[in-house]
Amino acid sequence: MTRKLREIEEMKRPFDSMRRPAGFSLRQRADGYWTEAVCAMFAALLLAVGPIFLFLVKRQESLSFVFLSGCLLVPVSFLVFSRKIRHYLNYSIGARGEEAVGAELASLQGDKVLIFHDIPIWKGNRIVENIDHVILTPNGLVVVETKTRRKKRIKGREKAMIQFDGNHLIFPDGFRTNGPLEQARRTSTWLSIKAKEWTGGQTIATLPVVTYPGWWIERKGRSDVRVLNHKEFPSLMSPRSEPLSEIVWITLRKHLEELSRIDLEILGQSSNPKASGASLQYRAGASVAMPSMKDQHVNSL
Repeated sequence: MTRKLREIEEMKRPFDSMRRPAGFSLRQRADGYWTEAVCAMFAALLLAVGPIFLFLVKRQESLSFVFLSGCLLVPVSFLVFSRKIRHYLNYSIGARGEEAVGAELASLQGDKVLIFHDIPIWKGNRIVENIDHVILTPNGLVVVETKTRRKKRIKGREKAMIQFDGNHLIFPDGFRTNGPLEQARRTSTWLSIKAKEWTGGQTIATLPVVTYPGWWIERKGRSDVRVLNHKEFPSLMSPRSEPLSEIVWITLRKHLEELSRIDLEILGQSSNPKASGASLQYRAGASVAMPSMKDQHVNSL
């Protein structure tokens, strides 16, 4: 068995990199919490069966110590397990939401429409945030932030309706927030600045979008941020600015492809996704050659 595993490890994988799938970062975090939850549960089981094992092997001198330790540590282990499993469930449903949105966006992809997922945002040498989805269209960029929120098990469309007044998102239970709107503006601004750097100072139309898969959206106000149900994505394809030149579009595509690429060799060597991303940032910055372009200005969406 050991020799077989060694032979498998020595074999080269058929590819060394891949583009990030939808929900990649959230799925990594969910998997990490799942591993920690299993370890906590395993520790609780060991502590629970320890006294029984010592009793069976007649090690009475250690029985009282292990029993008292188990009484103290088993509840702690179960508390850690419950917290880790709660984080796992939250990150898991978030990843599933991004995966569902990614599947819907895939239907839009064509010769001049490309979809990228889980684009990392850098501050220095670390990832501080991720853009859930980026759509490269013939007329500019669309930044899509996916928010997955559980719904109560109550029938009726009004119980699955989010009201958007232009400034806040209002849920059926009365909860109000503008956090997702601010996030979409922030990530859209970051991408717009990067696109301007990539294209030699040209302004690229960038539209921020927030989507809640599975929720109806009732829009009662206007905003620079579009709030959509994930079935409304085809409306994003309507031209809202001047078309990009061929060379600008290709430049944006190359940079987005590099940003969304995962180095599997580095990812396999490190369990820290940020450590893997640092090397990717260096590679992305060094590998994309900037073509020469004539001056061009593209209006905002």
